[in-house]
Amino acid sequence: MSLLGSETFALNCVAFTPRGEYLLAVGKPDVLIENFKNGFHDWFTINGYHRPLWQHWTRKVTDPKWRGPKGAALALTIQSERPNVLAFVLKEHAWRGYRGKQRVYVAEARLKGGAAETVTLGLSHFKCTTDGAPPKSWAEMDQLGICAKYEVRRPKRRVWAAEEWQGKAPVFKRLEWSLLQ
Repeated sequence: MSLLGSETFALNCVAFTPRGEYLLAVGKPDVLIENFKNGFHDWFTINGYHRPLWQHWTRKVTDPKWRGPKGAALALTIQSERPNVLAFVLKEHAWRGYRGKQRVYVAEARLKGGAAETVTLGLSHFKCTTDGAPPKSWAEMDQLGICAKYEVRRPKRRVWAAEEWQGKAPVFKRLEWSLLQ
């Protein structure tokens, strides 16, 4: 006799088999990367409670659904209590070295503070931390970081958004691709 009191029992469940139209809708590229309604659900955070050093990272930009289209710019709508500087970091081939050389690109954006504002950055705004060249496309990016401060130590030490963050943590509203004409 089993723990359930019988030698036989039935298991009932509903099976879900996705059909073609469902798969097409789920996998369709989307210009909206994140609306932040669930916070940083698909992100990882470093130093989240340490105001001068917080960093939010995502790997969504490597997924074909959220990969930057050709000719697009990255647009973040954010509300900062006071004027501040953000560092945006792109990591190319960060965890897929077989695709090519690992490179890190950084751009800074100044926030006015007060009301919500949108920061828009194209590929030309980002510079490689080793040679200063911009990335060729969004296609090879594995990670995107938005940081209160970002530092590299090689080949020589350099800090972006070096001024200490002022005011409370910012409110992230929307991250999307802005299609340029």
